[in-house]
Amino acid sequence: MPHAARHVHSNTSSDFDLFRPGPVHPPSPRRCERFAQLATFSSFNLLCAMGVQSEDAVVRGFEAGCNDFVRKPFHKEEVLARVRTQLRLRKALQTEVEVSRSQELLSRMLPTHILNRLKGGETGMISESHESVTILFSDICGFTTISGTYSNADVMCMLDEMFNAFDALTIKHGVYKVQTIGDAYFVAAGHDEETKYDHPQRVLAFAQDALRAIGKIMLPDGSAPLRIRVGMHTGPAYAGVLGTKGPRYCFFGDTVNIASRMEAHGFAGCPHAPHDRAARVSRSCTFG
Repeated sequence: MPHAARHVHSNTSSDFDLFRPGPVHPPSPRRCERFAQLATFSSFNLLCAMGVQSEDAVVRGFEAGCNDFVRKPFHKEEVLARVRTQLRLRKALQTEVEVSRSQELLSRMLPTHILNRLKGGETGMISESHESVTILFSDICGFTTISGTYSNADVMCMLDEMFNAFDALTIKHGVYKVQTIGDAYFVAAGHDEETKYDHPQRVLAFAQDALRAIGKIMLPDGSAPLRIRVGMHTGPAYAGVLGTKGPRYCFFGDTVNIASRMEAHGFAGCPHAPHDRAARVSRSCTFG
């Protein structure tokens, strides 16, 4: 290897590779592609060094996966400058990917309008007062007995299947998953512009689909399907982002407490709500 090439390898990150085809075997697209397949762009940068002067060879090298190109004879400072540039580009790409992943994770934890406020630079505790939201709680009937009967691994797999099914339904109906508490599932709507005017109908539709979905999820031994109680209530509530490590958008107030009591004192297989709320929603929805 020429002195300049050795200098590049000894003075740059091991994440950078200098591909030098050699005079007998020109850098055909196939050879470049094979080399590039050893790792993706996110794991290394490929600088192709060759003596061929053809512009077509340069284009084919880029198309085959090279990040940059340099012709012989090597000039140390030029090669090092190209290497440093590619490493900066790689770092910028990695940063962009990390930011994208962080934003995706936050979007699963916080409502869109809260994320927009945070992106706008708002700091400190974020709290809101809502005139009308709909809250829903669901709970597995006999979960204490189930937990004592089956292994922890079996119970975890059962809960994962149920929560995955419910997560898909929150997307379908545009309701917000507040959190899970043990085997309980906590949903809300009406806290944003998208669900402000039809949140009772959205939450009820979610409840009906959740009851249908739970009938297909079996106990760990397959002896019977799970059964859940569902309670919901519509009314005013406070909400806010609590904590900085794993922040959550939480709801507080009598509406939350009443929805929880509706679930706790309800029967399996149907949504429960106070009579006046149920009558109001039933005008536009049919209870399953």
